Amino acid sequence: MIVRNMSRHWQEDWSDLDTIVARTRLEHIKVPTYIIVGKHDAEDILLIAEEYHSRIENSKKIEVDNVAHLLTMENAKRFNEILKEILND
Repeated sequence: MIVRNMSRHWQEDWSDLDTIVARTRLEHIKVPTYIIVGKHDAEDILLIAEEYHSRIENSKKIEVDNVAHLLTMENAKRFNEILKEILND
């Protein structure tokens, strides 16, 4: 699944992230927002996470060690701990 997805990901027209209109409205998000990202994810995903964190006023970025894009599967225990922390916050 990952190999197939990543091979399509790098095709020129597969992802048009720069054309997503919602991206222009990140500053309008006022609710607490958690951005959870694996420290070993692809560079573009890490950059997107950082952009969201810098543009969403009430956001918290959580970086998870030793995982990449499928952090819920790669370290389900740690993800559940983070989710519990968020729900108890």
